[in-house]
Amino acid sequence: MDNKAQLTTFVVLGIVILVIIGLFFAAKNAVTEKTAEEEAREIIGTPLQPVRVFVDECVKQAAEDALVLVGMHGGYISFPEGIKTVVLDENPIAYWYYEGDDIRPYQTAIEEQIDSYIDEKLNICIKGFADFAGVTSGSAKTKTSIADKSVVVNVDYPVELKQEENSYKMSKFRVELPVRLGMMIEDINSVVDMELILNNEIDLTYLSELIMNFDIYRPAEDILIYGAYDVESLVNGRPYGFVFANKFILTAPEENNPPQITNAQDLTAAVGQALTYDFEAADKDKDALIFSALGIINATIDENTLDIKVTDGIDSDVQTIVITVS
Repeated sequence: MDNKAQLTTFVVLGIVILVIIGLFFAAKNAVTEKTAEEEAREIIGTPLQPVRVFVDECVKQAAEDALVLVGMHGGYISFPEGIKTVVLDENPIAYWYYEGDDIRPYQTAIEEQIDSYIDEKLNICIKGFADFAGVTSGSAKTKTSIADKSVVVNVDYPVELKQEENSYKMSKFRVELPVRLGMMIEDINSVVDMELILNNEIDLTYLSELIMNFDIYRPAEDILIYGAYDVESLVNGRPYGFVFANKFILTAPEENNPPQITNAQDLTAAVGQALTYDFEAADKDKDALIFSALGIINATIDENTLDIKVTDGIDSDVQTIVITVS
């Protein structure tokens, strides 16, 4: 019994020690992990500083280009298979609402599109550090966060500069673009939510209640292309814009059946006596009908004409009758 108890004690102590060691290294890594800002401050005045400036500019340019592209194509830079688009001036634009279906991309999917683009384009901009001797780098890994009033891009990109016996390293890069993309996506989501409520009916009056400005283009009877833009968000010196499309199922209006006067006939009137006659009309659609008469009866003229009209608000029937005065 004593041996088993002692063995159990050793096992428990071993587990506790492993946990403590794990926490120690986690805490150590948390302490030694540096932010992009801290790295940038540490290399001021070192041979790595101009390399840092160069990479920062490449990250910023790639991020701005990525934002422009996702705005041009409705949240996409490269279109996954099956994404429905409409083409305007050779530019594919993603649908967010399609014939009653909600097919908008998630915000995380838009962020991932930006990530992939920056990872690819950063190496093109860097050009293997051809202008810098002794600089090598690893692969870039981008993480984009779309906030209400900004887009933050963090890039993990290991870069090393070797000069004689000295070695300089950096890996954290960050750019924050003052683009209100989160607020814009929220407004665009409101548009899609309203379309889902309206269920293929087109009503744009609610757009005036949104924060962003919207332009509407209608390339076809059943397609609307929305252009959201924000004068407070500038990219490359221009207001940032985001284009997306919605496609509707429009029901053709039913053909109207015009009303018909059914008892039009000529009448005889006596001087000094009232003349009454009830005209009747039929309407296959059972619409509400409005009757009217146009003409003047002159007792000095033997025969007078009177136009009797009935309308359902769309179509009408007019009959001319003769009233003989005796």
